[in-house]
Amino acid sequence: DGGKVTAQNSKILLVVMPSYRFQTKTIATGLDRLTALNAGAVWLGLTPYYRGDDKRRLDRLRRIAATTKVPCIATNDVLYHHPARRALQDVLTCVREHCSIQEAGFRLEANAERHVKSPAEMARLFERWPRAVERTVEIVGRIGFDLSGLKEEYPDAQVIAMTADVGQDEELDGL
Repeated sequence: DGGKVTAQNSKILLVVMPSYRFQTKTIATGLDRLTALNAGAVWLGLTPYYRGDDKRRLDRLRRIAATTKVPCIATNDVLYHHPARRALQDVLTCVREHCSIQEAGFRLEANAERHVKSPAEMARLFERWPRAVERTVEIVGRIGFDLSGLKEEYPDAQVIAMTADVGQDEELDGL
């Protein structure tokens, strides 16, 4: 029951991230349904893929947004913090796809552009859609997320011992 989304948590912010190849009708229908459930908290993410057709693709998404009255935001659909981490992303893709790097082919990203970009770079990339960049900043302000809140938390050794499949006489080394 989709109605439970807003009934249980009216603070949910939803960003629809279309895949590279998307169906207009599918995206429009999804946006309409989500907006009916969570009006004022649904956006359509615009992401460049650097495959030569970004202008056409992003304009098409803008038209869908206008038709459905859903605002757009600028994203880079980030997968890693720095371009040098692309190799790690490729390995993670292979793990997800259960294949070797030699077998991965088109399942890998086409380029190393899905990294965190500076505000100036995002403004340059979305110069035709400045309001999308502004909305992204507004959403980030609403989220209240702070990277300083991230930290490693290791489970208590006693909890591990209780949940591990070990005999009572065995010890867990390295904890």
